[in-house]
Amino acid sequence: MKDKSNTFVFISYAWGGSVEKKEWIRDRIVSSLSWEYSLFWDRDSIAFGDSIDGSIQSALANRPLKVFCLCDEDYTASAKIVGSGLYRELQMLSTLCAEPDVKIIPVILERSCIADLPAPLTGRAWLDLSEIHGRGLFLGNAMRYLAGDVTQSELLAWINETLRQDDLYKSARHYFHRTPLRFTGNAFTHQVSINDSQPLRAPQWMWESTEWGYMLDDEHETYCPKKGRWHWDHFSPGRSMQALGIAMMAQFFPDNAREGVRWAIEEAGKILALDFISMIRQDEPFILDVDEIISYLIRKDTGRHALEHLLKEQA
Repeated sequence: MKDKSNTFVFISYAWGGSVEKKEWIRDRIVSSLSWEYSLFWDRDSIAFGDSIDGSIQSALANRPLKVFCLCDEDYTASAKIVGSGLYRELQMLSTLCAEPDVKIIPVILERSCIADLPAPLTGRAWLDLSEIHGRGLFLGNAMRYLAGDVTQSELLAWINETLRQDDLYKSARHYFHRTPLRFTGNAFTHQVSINDSQPLRAPQWMWESTEWGYMLDDEHETYCPKKGRWHWDHFSPGRSMQALGIAMMAQFFPDNAREGVRWAIEEAGKILALDFISMIRQDEPFILDVDEIISYLIRKDTGRHALEHLLKEQA
């Protein structure tokens, strides 16, 4: 296990309401930080019978300290209620503002609260995660970077890339679900079927290709593309497995796909061969659906590049 950082993280959020209302903080933030940082989150850090204010004061005494204030409308509303738990917590934070080993960071979850931030958050550089939070995307990575030594420009670049990938994912699902194909591989016959009905065959342009055409006429026990029989095995993804991945990807595009998109289909197919097809033993069956295909492609820079090109060309 990785050694924990000496930075202590304090999670400040709006108290009150049902337990379930803010339980997402555990899944999306606390669980991502706890393996690398010592942290305080009241639901895990304050035991029954403990003094709430005393526990908070003890946690805020740690140095170096980073306080993440999760700012939404609940937060700004609760901060105005004199005597509330958050009101008292913010009073404690106000006494730490000038200390060099303390960073109090407003994390914006709803943009409507920016103009209404309470002291001691006003005037501080804040991190706007409202778009990521609003889309329901995972916040844990952003919070881990924030707990480290990331700069504003680096974190902004990460946010922009995360949103770009989410846009690409949504566009890919919209396109590929127009043709919701599912590929199944029979472990005994090595027949690969499309939607459990028709055999998977290579598109015409693969037959005409000098790179793939010469091998599509081959025939043996686990490989005969013209009959819909393909090779897979838990081994290095050779040409036959790459051809299978490419034939799968080609099903989502015209049989006579333009030369300008073939390289992207090939790149996507090779990723499927490497990350999926070559992970299956020769005597195992498989099922591969649209959402799984997208997830394999979107994990890699080359896959995202190929997807972007394909979607742009098909727009």
